[in-house]
Amino acid sequence: MHEGSRIFAMGLALLCLGTSCSTASTVRSGLESGEGVSRIYQEKSYDQVYSAALRVMNSRRFVLTGESKDRGLIEGEVPASFSSWGEVVGLKIVQVAPATVKVTAVSRKRSKMQITGQDWELSLLTGIDTELQH
Repeated sequence: MHEGSRIFAMGLALLCLGTSCSTASTVRSGLESGEGVSRIYQEKSYDQVYSAALRVMNSRRFVLTGESKDRGLIEGEVPASFSSWGEVVGLKIVQVAPATVKVTAVSRKRSKMQITGQDWELSLLTGIDTELQH
């Protein structure tokens, strides 16, 4: 590991000890408690929506950290860099009726003290919209 990267990682770890850091479990908890932004897709199968969501996650700069089609869960993260401490995101895909699927997106900055970073919720849902139009 490059010396600058090691120092940056150590600084991030120390910051996380003093503040609340977001992880895959905090994103999962947000999805389960109804946080985030949701969109309903009608006249689409669960498989179509899940596949579109997975393509969107893979086409962005996310590193997938968890994926379960059976549970309807896709998790990823944007690793820390010199311009951002990173973000964690999750998608929950649920079939709510025949040919009706609900997708909920939750995005969290790695640290509550973080100023930089992106909120990915609407961007992910818009990407799924686009994928499903093809």
